Amino acid sequence: MGAYDVVLSSGHMVSEGTLEITGKPGFYSGRLSVGGFVGAVRSVETGLGHMLVEVEAPGGVVVLRLATDGQFFSGNWVMGEQRGTATADKHRPHQGVRYEGVPLRPGFAGPLSTGRSLRSPHSDHEPS
Repeated sequence: MGAYDVVLSSGHMVSEGTLEITGKPGFYSGRLSVGGFVGAVRSVETGLGHMLVEVEAPGGVVVLRLATDGQFFSGNWVMGEQRGTATADKHRPHQGVRYEGVPLRPGFAGPLSTGRSLRSPHSDHEPS
């Protein structure tokens, strides 16, 4: 399924992280890592224009209900009495890309971008 940059919001709180989903229909797995917690993906349902993800987290089950235009997902999240909005932006595959010396799995683009290049400011790769 892929890797996504995720933003979960509720009231004045905004948490950023990643969602990784692997496997085949009926046998999906992965993890949601947002803010201070990491949870295991326990189920994924997909359909035309939507995705429903259930994640086993330390405080209970987080349910993400998302609609999509193909690349970008938006919707809501619920965990017990807590709820808020959710967005997910699918990573594009970066074959052979390395992040801080660690080879990445195909389809996983690494942690959220800080907006900074890993190259030095005046490298041979950038025009003057």
